[in-house]
Amino acid sequence: MSNKRRKFVAESTGTVNLLTPDDELVGYSDWSVCNALGIKRRALVQLRQNLKRDEDWLIINGEVGMSHAWCVAKNLNTDHLTPIGQSDWVSFEVINFVLNPQLLLAKALQDGIVYPVRVKDASAFKRGMVFEARRGYGNAWEIAYAWPRRDY
Repeated sequence: MSNKRRKFVAESTGTVNLLTPDDELVGYSDWSVCNALGIKRRALVQLRQNLKRDEDWLIINGEVGMSHAWCVAKNLNTDHLTPIGQSDWVSFEVINFVLNPQLLLAKALQDGIVYPVRVKDASAFKRGMVFEARRGYGNAWEIAYAWPRRDY
């Protein structure tokens, strides 16, 4: 057995934007789409399971929403919808609960990584619920909206 240590070298190649300005993705927030359709967000989350990502729904800068093409197909007036991607909110799905009543485990929809999220009352959430949060102190995320929302 050799006492020789291996040396690993990491190189960063940067990122490449594959979208041209004409191909830029346009999407609208779940809340504005739900208000326009007159449905609750849980119905839209359930509907999204049967739709195709990047065609019918998409994630821009971490926030989930419906695509422009899908909204036009549903005859929604896109002038009254809120575009996504201009905020620091990230969409999460509730995965599990912990013993702390002000903490839950949620999966970021963008990359599938599970994070702890601080909330006021974890009992107001259900598994599979989608919500937005922003970076808090330390490694935890904090809920972005006052919760629970009546219209979820």
